[in-house]
Amino acid sequence: MISLWARRSQEKYFHNPINNAQITPELFKALAPTAVGKRRLRILVMDDIVGTERTFNQLLDYLRERLGDFYEHVDVRFVFLFTSREETVQDLRPYLLSQDDNITRSFKMLELEAVTGKSDLPYRKSIHFGSITPYYGSRGA
Repeated sequence: MISLWARRSQEKYFHNPINNAQITPELFKALAPTAVGKRRLRILVMDDIVGTERTFNQLLDYLRERLGDFYEHVDVRFVFLFTSREETVQDLRPYLLSQDDNITRSFKMLELEAVTGKSDLPYRKSIHFGSITPYYGSRGA
């Protein structure tokens, strides 16, 4: 499991020393030495809310840049909890875990990506804006 930091206040979200130390061709080759050949290294990217594809596309660009030629041996799949836009699901379809042949072979009907009108997640993050929403409930245990 690798956790990357998306610093959205900078032009290239993923370029920082923490992420750069984790994403190197040498590390990825060591993780999957058989990836060069018939098997590809599979990476599952997870996110809670997806508004547009901007963050995911920046991640793909970042991985391509950091991994160089080794990126061609990587299969990136994506799963998220919610989006408010049906077109987001369509745009990301080539990368979605629910569209992975290895998954659909075992599970005939699989819908992982939810399009929702609900405005807040249980941890008070707005699905539509990504911001923390005001707390209106009681503070009891």
